[in-house]
Amino acid sequence: MNATSPAKGRYVDYLRLDDIPRANRNPKAHNSAAIRASIEKFGCLVAGMLDERTGRLVAGHGRLDTLTEMRDAGATPPEGVHLDGDDWAVPIVRGWSSRSDAEAEAYLVADNRLSETGGWDNRLLAEVLDEIADDNPDLLPLTGYSHNDLADLVATMGAPPTLEDLEKEYGEPDDADMWPTLRFKVPPNIKDDFYTLTDPFGAFDDSERFIALLNKMRSLQE
Repeated sequence: MNATSPAKGRYVDYLRLDDIPRANRNPKAHNSAAIRASIEKFGCLVAGMLDERTGRLVAGHGRLDTLTEMRDAGATPPEGVHLDGDDWAVPIVRGWSSRSDAEAEAYLVADNRLSETGGWDNRLLAEVLDEIADDNPDLLPLTGYSHNDLADLVATMGAPPTLEDLEKEYGEPDDADMWPTLRFKVPPNIKDDFYTLTDPFGAFDDSERFIALLNKMRSLQE
């Protein structure tokens, strides 16, 4: 059940797990449990990449090993995997050839290492993970991060500056200045109460609602 190969360029070919030779040497370790959880949730998007010169895998060893373990354990083929007799056929990227064995091994290492050295924007990462944890908590472990990891990540960034800290650094703000963003969690019922209280003010976004509510409270105290 192989795909038809175009004359040039990359293409995806469905190959049987038992017909895909692994690289002779692969120093990368893998978290099979995490890979399996990801495959079971998202399906098998791409199982790996083949070197046309050697006929061996240069990327995807962890995914193929995990898929083989799943097949041998009698699991149902995940989305993206086809049955080919008694074996599983998986999507493999083809159309690339190394120039030497050294280049093939260099690419194998680079494919894993370069994503590590890129690092993360920790503040943006924490924001993304926090929203995932709030909206779809079952998805958070599939990212490779636990709730404890997220808490540790937030802790490393330190507490946000207080209004007093900002005043010392920038002076007293006026209406034209950029004010700090306040972001905090509240239970759903509190959020609903907040919107109910502020609906009569005619405000549309949360910041307008918050300012209108504060102004209303001030007027009641005068």
